[in-house]
Amino acid sequence: MKDKQGSDMSPVLIKQGDKDSLAREWHSLQSCESHYFRQAKAWLVDDNVLVLDYVEGESLLSLDSEQAALFLYLLPQIVRAISVLHQQGWIHGDIKPSNVLFDKRYLKITLIDFGAALPINTMISSQSSIQLTPGFSPESRSYQNHKVTEKDDWYALWQWVLQLKKQSEQGVLTQRESKQLARWLMWLEMKGC
Repeated sequence: MKDKQGSDMSPVLIKQGDKDSLAREWHSLQSCESHYFRQAKAWLVDDNVLVLDYVEGESLLSLDSEQAALFLYLLPQIVRAISVLHQQGWIHGDIKPSNVLFDKRYLKITLIDFGAALPINTMISSQSSIQLTPGFSPESRSYQNHKVTEKDDWYALWQWVLQLKKQSEQGVLTQRESKQLARWLMWLEMKGC
């Protein structure tokens, strides 16, 4: 959206944080382009502020076990978003439900919060700080000699799908959905999880 003078009037998100995670987010989003990621517009280094495109949507954290079919519908998009990021040489580093937005109107997802993103094969020891989410990060990621790889993101997604499987054991999923879930788990295990 432009005003009469041609200036960009699109809505933005102002994100404050620590310098290291904002730097990782800025550099990863400058290196990676996809409709699956919101773009960074500016990094105000002295103010520790990142200006990002505003993206409509709700976090997938808001999905409950009754919406498992919707998650299974969105899972191919999540896999494609992660794959696109990997193809561009980056690891997200914090794949989890709260870092995926879902736009109900267009049935599309956006991967957010690149504060833990690193180039593939970066040694953890080269970072002054690192962000981990218990339950979604492989234990090895907390070791100083850990080199980040695609497996880190696939492990996080595998943990997420495992959580859904545990919920599905309560009879929430149809037989077809349970089989679909089992196939996704098998695929993720082939990725090294």
